[in-house]
Amino acid sequence: FQVYFESDEVHACIVTCGGLCPGLNTVIRELVCGLYHMYHVKRILGIEGGYRGFYARNTVPLTPKVVNDIHKRGGTILGTSRGGHDTSKIVDSIQDRGINQVYVIGGDGTQRGAAVIFEEIRRRGLKVAVAGIPKTIDNDIPVIDKSFGFDSAVEEAQRAINAAHVEAESVENGIGVVKLMGRYSGKVSILYII
Repeated sequence: FQVYFESDEVHACIVTCGGLCPGLNTVIRELVCGLYHMYHVKRILGIEGGYRGFYARNTVPLTPKVVNDIHKRGGTILGTSRGGHDTSKIVDSIQDRGINQVYVIGGDGTQRGAAVIFEEIRRRGLKVAVAGIPKTIDNDIPVIDKSFGFDSAVEEAQRAINAAHVEAESVENGIGVVKLMGRYSGKVSILYII
């Protein structure tokens, strides 16, 4: 096993997939700034629109200047998508572009997709690292104690519940309803009625 790193030879890419959760832009920003300032990586590509962006050729060059203020905005500057992807086309795109580091930000389905992409990369004998960054408001990714997004989602839920409580108590027979999202685990799914 040999570890080799030469910053001038690194061509990294970042992709966000699946649903939105708080902190996506912050993670993108920190990845870009960390790669650029700490590891002196100058070629960082953002893949727009999730996994499909690899073969739709939707990309944006990422630099510290580009990502400077993105942590102040919600969502993801790269966009996202859900659902299936063509692994072969993704790996073709990675190979054609000379990408050798892939950072995949997403939930359980996205991480399973990253594993499939890595297997295809390994099958082809390519020297490409694939790093999965778990993201989920449900906190339902196996082996991960806690991912970013969960605490922020719960904090936002508490604000919404408090606001509904205040409004419901302000009128006779008031009802406050707060509907939050969650997929299978439902850890942030709440219906609140006073």
